[in-house]
Amino acid sequence: MESVQINKLREKEGSILIVAVMFATIAAVSIGSFIRIAGTEMRMANSNLYGVASLNLAEAGVEEALYAINRADNGAWATQGWTSSFSGNRRENVFNGYELGSGATGEVHVVVNNANSDDPTVVAEGRVMYRGDLTATRQLEIRLRKRTFFASGMTSREEIVFSGGQVSVASYLSSDPDAGIRDNGSVASNSVKEDSITIGNADIWGYVATRGTDPVIRNGTVRGEDTPDGVSVDPDRISMDFSSSFPTVSNPDGLTAVPYTGELLLGDPLFDTPIAYQADDISFSGQEELVVRGDVILIVHNDFRLTGGAKITVSEGASLQMYVGGDVHIRGNGMVNATGLPENLQVYGTSTDHEQDFSMGGGPSWHAAVYAPNAILSMNGGGNSGEFRGSVVGKRITMNGNSTFLYDEDLAGVAAPDGNFGMARWHELRGNARHTL
Repeated sequence: MESVQINKLREKEGSILIVAVMFATIAAVSIGSFIRIAGTEMRMANSNLYGVASLNLAEAGVEEALYAINRADNGAWATQGWTSSFSGNRRENVFNGYELGSGATGEVHVVVNNANSDDPTVVAEGRVMYRGDLTATRQLEIRLRKRTFFASGMTSREEIVFSGGQVSVASYLSSDPDAGIRDNGSVASNSVKEDSITIGNADIWGYVATRGTDPVIRNGTVRGEDTPDGVSVDPDRISMDFSSSFPTVSNPDGLTAVPYTGELLLGDPLFDTPIAYQADDISFSGQEELVVRGDVILIVHNDFRLTGGAKITVSEGASLQMYVGGDVHIRGNGMVNATGLPENLQVYGTSTDHEQDFSMGGGPSWHAAVYAPNAILSMNGGGNSGEFRGSVVGKRITMNGNSTFLYDEDLAGVAAPDGNFGMARWHELRGNARHTL
């Protein structure tokens, strides 16, 4: 009897042992699986982390290339250690020594092709080395072109307001008068304020862009030729992801500017290079007319005023660039651009320490490009015939009266006075599209 009980007890102990072994096996398998999953997730996390880091390095490499290209006249290629080949048309550099923590290090390899041309290309590869023998790389290709201040028709740092009367915004091509009026009259604000663009009664034949808020539209319209009939506000023509920088403009360097002494004829059509004049203040009144006959640069350190029946005429074949550090008040008969090309009449606000006041009106029509990033800019229509053709950039812009604003799309190809390059196209290279660096 005792032997039977002992056997049963041993059988129970054996069963318990088997169950314990099974649980231990399951636990071991589960823990092993968890460790493998955790290891995989850690590797994926490291891959993502260092992949982003390598992209950041590539972007930093692009910035280094842009700096060198835009400072080439000051010897930036040499001071930054760029190597040169193909008569300087290819530049190459490696920036390294980046410590990213946890033993990871980074470097970026940058190549600039067509470095001596007006359309250089930058290829930058960011590399992150981690865990001894692992490497994460990302590669960017950036196409550059000369920066322009006039990529949009009307652009402000803070707000744009169309008020009073009926304003119409559209576009055209000064190089092709037969193309007629077009629907690319772009209006953009870099502000995140809710009322960054107030359209009022304006009709926008083109696009409206803000930095994150809907434009305030009352009785106005935003549409294009492709907008369905009966639709007054086309959502496809409104965007809220606009972002832009507004670099300051200085008076041109390297010029010998002669004092302006009040003469009414400026420039010489026989000269191939611009003639520069400078003055503290300039004011015209009565029936005075300043005629620009050749290529002229006019630097006004303080205020510029045009009142009464006075006017400025840019003759056919001539051009005028004005750099004004103070306020600009234009009334009278305004500024007449006989060339019909807005790029031949450019006005720049150069103040950096105070707001400028730009009040532009007078005359039935303007053909000009205005860049004054620190100016409160007021455009006053001249009755039913008031018309502005060109492009304007300001801190705050107001357009009053019954007026038409036509953006000259050709201004998008006019380089900024500093001649600096900016990014025209940005994309990441993957797979077979990647370069060997």
